[in-house]
Amino acid sequence: MAIFMGYTGAYKKLVPARPHGTLLSLPILASVFAQIFLAAAIQIAAYMYLRNQTWFTPVEPAPDVKFTPCLETTVVFCVSTFQYMIVAIVCSKGRPFRKPIYTNIPMVVSILVLTAISVVLLLHPGEMLEDFLELVHKNDSVGFHFFLTVLIFPAVNLLLAVLLESFINSLTFNKFGRVMTCKKQPKNRYKILERDIRGLKNWPRVGEVVYSSSIAI
Repeated sequence: MAIFMGYTGAYKKLVPARPHGTLLSLPILASVFAQIFLAAAIQIAAYMYLRNQTWFTPVEPAPDVKFTPCLETTVVFCVSTFQYMIVAIVCSKGRPFRKPIYTNIPMVVSILVLTAISVVLLLHPGEMLEDFLELVHKNDSVGFHFFLTVLIFPAVNLLLAVLLESFINSLTFNKFGRVMTCKKQPKNRYKILERDIRGLKNWPRVGEVVYSSSIAI
């Protein structure tokens, strides 16, 4: 899926705005940390949801065993498989620089296939996959209903992730970023020139030849 993310084509129109020039810009850092905290919160919520079930009994691991398969690890693992795809979706931004994600057919197919596999692993992986991936399921109607309700957590994760990205890319957040970084004027030369031109009352100079050497940048 990570390979197919780069298959999304460029948008059909050019825009005056440009992509962020550094990975350490405020919107990119805010997006990364927001998605990390959201993913951790969803995993903790799913874990606590399991712990609050009346039928749940914690497993006491043996002191000489490094890993003990249990319901706790199964729930967190299954939720995290959905989160990988959620991050790929929200990071595949479309306009104004790229086409929408649904135009990337290989990416869409891989997301659908991986989602179907994740649902199978969560609801009914079968004995062979359970042994191979060291998963534990409660094989009765109560257990199936529980794992079915666990699907709510990835759905909420997707909704909140999209809302977070929409807010981070909004004008409100950009204004907040300028206040936090104390940015009072543009640093790019073309933006400074554009600002100065807007302040000129006699611009454009109709009927007059203007040379670049006569314009102070």
